Amino acid sequence: MFDSILAPTDGSEHAGRAIEAAVDLALKYDARLVILHVEIHHATAQEITHILRDSTIPAEIQREIGRLQNVSAPIPVGGSRGKRTLSSKLEQYVGEFLVKRAVDYATEKGVTNVTSHITDGSPHRRIIEATEQEKVDLLVMGTRGLGGIHGYLQGSVSQSVRSHCRCACLLIP
Repeated sequence: MFDSILAPTDGSEHAGRAIEAAVDLALKYDARLVILHVEIHHATAQEITHILRDSTIPAEIQREIGRLQNVSAPIPVGGSRGKRTLSSKLEQYVGEFLVKRAVDYATEKGVTNVTSHITDGSPHRRIIEATEQEKVDLLVMGTRGLGGIHGYLQGSVSQSVRSHCRCACLLIP
């Protein structure tokens, strides 16, 4: 039924559950699994520390996180807007960590055909592009809205992707 599955990850709890579901489905259907991360440009030290919670963080990256201690800007929905709060070095480290964690998890569970990509830009656009470029049959992603009136007005990445995606979508809360 599914030959190829795309699973984007941003380090959120919802994305983690979506990776687990995508891995289960890849195993069930002997499907190719594609892990995607769209670089995060805006985050607080607390958010980055939470994302990297399972890793031994090198001193250089710890200094970068320390630089963010006074930053309180949230990760904006829809991609990077305005001035970046993360250095390119930290963005790259976070992306590589998230992709490696997802690929390692899939491999440990027995998925034999796993590829990964790290990209930059608007998350919903890059996810939709990846579904087309990778010719996936199924997109499995977590839901993560802003909540309140802000979320209502702007919408979430998952809502935008669901509206524009041409393949089957499984959204994991």
